[in-house]
Amino acid sequence: MCSDTTFLTFQGDIYVGNSGFTNNISSVRPSSEADANADISGGNLLARLTHTLSATDELKMQIYYDRTVRDMEILAEIRDTFDFEFQHCFQVGVGQQVTWGGGYRITYDHPHQNEVIVFNPESRTDNLFSAFIQDRISLWQDQLVLTLGSKFEYNDYSGFEIQPSARLRWTISPGHTLWAAVSRAVRTPARADHDLQMTMSSFSTGPTMNYVTIYGNDHFDSEELVAYEVGYRLHQADAFSLDMTAFYNVYNELRATVMAAPDPPFSAYPPPDERVLPINIINQDHQDTYGVEISSNLELSDWWRLSCTYSWFHSCHFSDDKPGSICDNESSPAHQFSCRSFINLPGNLEFDSALFYVDDLFVEGTTIPDYTRIDLRLGWQPWENLEFSLKLENLLDNRHPEFASSNGIVAAQVPRSFYGKISWQF
Repeated sequence: MCSDTTFLTFQGDIYVGNSGFTNNISSVRPSSEADANADISGGNLLARLTHTLSATDELKMQIYYDRTVRDMEILAEIRDTFDFEFQHCFQVGVGQQVTWGGGYRITYDHPHQNEVIVFNPESRTDNLFSAFIQDRISLWQDQLVLTLGSKFEYNDYSGFEIQPSARLRWTISPGHTLWAAVSRAVRTPARADHDLQMTMSSFSTGPTMNYVTIYGNDHFDSEELVAYEVGYRLHQADAFSLDMTAFYNVYNELRATVMAAPDPPFSAYPPPDERVLPINIINQDHQDTYGVEISSNLELSDWWRLSCTYSWFHSCHFSDDKPGSICDNESSPAHQFSCRSFINLPGNLEFDSALFYVDDLFVEGTTIPDYTRIDLRLGWQPWENLEFSLKLENLLDNRHPEFASSNGIVAAQVPRSFYGKISWQF
């Protein structure tokens, strides 16, 4: 049993930066592509209290504040977030451990309106109340363990949400473990799903100027996920470990956009000066995804360690207004692989390297080719609490794209980069 111990942690960050990207600018003029920059700044403060009463009884409380400032051509925003949460873990009898807790988050945002993007209301304060409980039950000598739990949330958009989960773990023998889990999760509506009005493009038909505009939905509901997972873990002391997981995810009530009747209609006479072609955000689509993930760790010696991962992913997409399904893997990479090497050198030096491979993907007519990436890092730790490091990222390419936005515009290209870092812990 541990003695009564209390730990208090304070942490804070301040950052300033700039991000370059290609944007699809839309306004009263026809839409066009342009290079743009985003000024990014902000900071956060965190305080955490951990109070340990015994080896089986612990209480945690945390307070967090964050401010983010984004200034870009298409959208500028100031957002303040305050978050409080607590957690209590204790043991009931023999072989049963209960963890419960709750939290409250309040977010205030103030986006700057422009001719492209409008939010109604202009600024908004959102509240999120949450609670959870989890019961870990040892069914047979800690070799067969059942974990049951649920998260409960109340938000200002979709109301009350329940997210239960169940997990069973079977330790077949030392170093060999099988497990299975099923859980429900939701993505609660965002401000854009609910309050957005965005003019995507404009064009003229005779004397009429037409505006293609996306509208948020006051009745937009949460997107739902039911996840099924099975896995196997092999662990041989500290020298080698292997994890294999297969998953099948069922998504319902996914976000979709549908064209509505123009206002005024095309039959209006005389032709109006302006017409809106509305696109509404609704819950309509469904998707099934499945795949396999494999990860391993290998201690080659007391100074060299390898960590490798591989994943295979596939998806099928369904829509309420279209018959059948589309089973492809174009919008997400089918294959991803990574391998990291960690070497401890004499003189408190560290040499780390990483190899990544990501398969190609296809988004709204835009192909993002597959790429291979290598990163290198050299670190030096002259004292326990002081570290210097140099890192080179994307060694093989001057730059390459990694993803595209939903409208098919390449949102960013990752350049070759080099930077240094000094870390002092106290």
